[in-house]
Amino acid sequence: MISLYGNNQSSSKYTPSDDLKIGNQTFSSGISLSVVPKKQGTSEIPVADKIVQNSQTGSIQAHTWMKIRDREYLQIVDPTQSVGISLKNLGRDFTITVTKPASNENVKTSFVSAKDLKKQLQKNIVPVGNNDSSYLSDQIANEDFYLSDQFAYTTPQINVVVSNTGDNQLTYHVTIEGDYEGFRATSKDETSAITLITWKPTDQVALMPGKGINNFNEDYQKVSYHNNKWLNGYQIQSKAVFDYMNSHPWHVTVRSQGNSKPEYDSDYGYWIGASTNAKPTNKAYVDLTYYGFVNQTIHYVDVNGNQMLGNDGKPIPDTPRLVTFTSDTGEEGSFKTDSYFSDTNIPPVKDYSTYRGQKSTDGKKITYSGEKITKIGDEGKFTYPHSDFIEYVVYVKNSDPKPTPQPETVKDSRTVTETIHYVYQDGTKAANDETQ
Repeated sequence: MISLYGNNQSSSKYTPSDDLKIGNQTFSSGISLSVVPKKQGTSEIPVADKIVQNSQTGSIQAHTWMKIRDREYLQIVDPTQSVGISLKNLGRDFTITVTKPASNENVKTSFVSAKDLKKQLQKNIVPVGNNDSSYLSDQIANEDFYLSDQFAYTTPQINVVVSNTGDNQLTYHVTIEGDYEGFRATSKDETSAITLITWKPTDQVALMPGKGINNFNEDYQKVSYHNNKWLNGYQIQSKAVFDYMNSHPWHVTVRSQGNSKPEYDSDYGYWIGASTNAKPTNKAYVDLTYYGFVNQTIHYVDVNGNQMLGNDGKPIPDTPRLVTFTSDTGEEGSFKTDSYFSDTNIPPVKDYSTYRGQKSTDGKKITYSGEKITKIGDEGKFTYPHSDFIEYVVYVKNSDPKPTPQPETVKDSRTVTETIHYVYQDGTKAANDETQ
């Protein structure tokens, strides 16, 4: 519903006249909009009065359920999570030192930039004397009706400089050019969370509910508030992500300039949230299957290791391929697949022959040897997890010297001996035999 604002305290509706024009004629549409009187007096803006760590600062929940007709679905969302802190008035000069868990193969952790932190603080800072009257803006048709009624005030400038102060640790030095009341309270508990760290599983569905959870109510029944060490909230299906985050808290220390004792100094954990959504922008049904992926990339290069040009003069693009494994449990050894990498045709180039190549031990050159090939890619059968495959096809101009054959393994070897007999002309022995 659209509402307008006006200075007249007695006005409650606005009904425009002659607001439709067809050809040379004008008509009244009959639309009637409600009018809200301008706010009178002043408005005190609430500010946070304590420092509190936040185990989740993002607005998108890892578990976003939606109901379509009689069935519930999970919306696939960006699995990035974030944590942070709510600040009170700390004076004009203070530092925030943040320590995060190291990234690993299952989770990537990151600090926010100094620019992003400044933007968050600048948005929430409240100046001294924040009780200015509101003002109307966006006037309609030269009448006493407006689209918005808002409070405006000038905030002091904030500067943030960041420095690396240890392994997986940053210190943000915050200076504020002027007095201020504090930072605006934006939540019901009168805190104002700012994000300091983001963490993201490398598996897109790692934070989805565990097996056997098919709707929001079942999800809610499994929520953990304080049972775990550092990772609480709604259940997730990835044991690797859970084990790592549950055993690795993040830490923050807040110091005001001139105070030897920190204003705040503590470890803290993480929260997995859930929500329902009746009007999704996109949807995907999640069957709680565990997935594993093994990649293969085929590079086409010349003898110098440069990307080979095709007959059309354009670079021959790499060939990326993927084998997908699935599992019902996610346990090692349980992943299966029905397809593997098979040979694929090598793009021919006029006046060139192709050979299988490999990188030299120092990784600087591409070497090649063996017989000419016209297909490549068959890796045989393999299990998951498995390292990705990288193949090289080397194009050699037909006038170039042939590649050096690969050494062949001797499959059978025999020792050959020779015996020398020393005799006189009449056949009698002249000396002892010698074996060589």
